[in-house]
Amino acid sequence: MATLARLSRKVLKNRISSGYLIDRGLSSEAATDGLKWDYRDQRRILPLGQWLPKITVDAYVAPNVVLAGQVTVSDGSSVWNGSVLRGDLSKITVGFCSNVQERCVLHAAWSSPTGLLAETSVERFVAIGAYSLLRSCTIEPECIVGQHSILMEDSLVETHSILEAGSVVPPRQEDCNR
Repeated sequence: MATLARLSRKVLKNRISSGYLIDRGLSSEAATDGLKWDYRDQRRILPLGQWLPKITVDAYVAPNVVLAGQVTVSDGSSVWNGSVLRGDLSKITVGFCSNVQERCVLHAAWSSPTGLLAETSVERFVAIGAYSLLRSCTIEPECIVGQHSILMEDSLVETHSILEAGSVVPPRQEDCNR
């Protein structure tokens, strides 16, 4: 490990002295002082019509995340690498101190079969496991959703619930006998 660190420092010094980093708009101070990267061109924040995703100052959104439309990421929350939050049809909200892990897909349908709101709502202190799919569902506060889980339209995860990895929560259906 130490050899790798020495080697990378040596390569970095050679690139600074040759003008490689300066030609690309990075100063030698920025390169030597803890490698500061510019991710502005990698993150995809897509406005759709009048809707622009909202990310609070204290939220972390990884550089290769796609946020589109009516998406709100609240204080203390994090959305990790490769995730897609697609609020093109309805709202998606990630609550206070919640965590959406790698390669999750959060989507909201246009309308729900039960007539309820078709939003995807992740409340406060929720952890969504990697590779999960959430579509127009509600996750109440302080829940854990295991990785590779699928939550379909109008599904509800109640407060203090823990879903095992690979869980499937089917859509709620309207009572046909009414």
